[in-house]
Amino acid sequence: MKKIISLISLFCILFIFCGCNSNKTNNEIYNKTYDVSIHIDEFEELVEAAIEKASSGVISVGAYKGTMFTPRLDGTGSGVIYEGIAILNDGTEIDLESSKSHQDVAYYTYYVITNQHVIQGSNIIRVYLGHDTNEINATLVRASSSDDLAILTFSSSLFIKPLEFADSDDVKRGTFVIAIGSPEGYEFHGTASFGIISYANRYVDEDGTKKLYMQTDASINPGNSGGALINLKGEVIGINTMKLVEEEIEGMGFAIPSNIVKQFINQ
Repeated sequence: MKKIISLISLFCILFIFCGCNSNKTNNEIYNKTYDVSIHIDEFEELVEAAIEKASSGVISVGAYKGTMFTPRLDGTGSGVIYEGIAILNDGTEIDLESSKSHQDVAYYTYYVITNQHVIQGSNIIRVYLGHDTNEINATLVRASSSDDLAILTFSSSLFIKPLEFADSDDVKRGTFVIAIGSPEGYEFHGTASFGIISYANRYVDEDGTKKLYMQTDASINPGNSGGALINLKGEVIGINTMKLVEEEIEGMGFAIPSNIVKQFINQ
């Protein structure tokens, strides 16, 4: 009888430890218990979907010097389409959503946010939408060196869905993020890199002025400036703007928080 009871007890113990879902573990952090479910395939699909959602709205920006006949490329960066309107053949302006049901759209006009230092000193600005398109002339609407932000506008026959901005005040250290842009120019248009928010509200001293940034370890390189830092919903939480460059430093990039960008756009 005792042997039977012992066997039953052993079976119960084995069931408790071996019969549970192997994808779930209980982690105790700061005296709190979290039920963690790990499904790597689902997480990968989430990352892929966020990149796909945001990629068409992140464009390349070329800054030129010279004349229209002899332009000289001075530098490249990235930009984020945040708004657009559709122009009908009769000149009527309608919103992008309504334009989906119209057959007589002549072209679309878009508005882009980028860094001021991307286009600084240039007299010709062009944007590049992807590998199957040519450059398009763009116009500078407004720029601020103190904010390091600039607004551009351009027109195209292509329909592009503008990106949505999230509330950067909700972003926390450890949030997964994706940086999208064109490091080293058009050849690497649409490059995505993955990381986390290293510090959500980092004040950096620039010429005696403290400026607020988001710090991230997602790879940011020359040409990423003006591009999007997005969350896993595909929403913009920041505009990538710089990184610390020293031999001993790795993975210290910075983005202007989306709430500051929205204030600039709404001015």
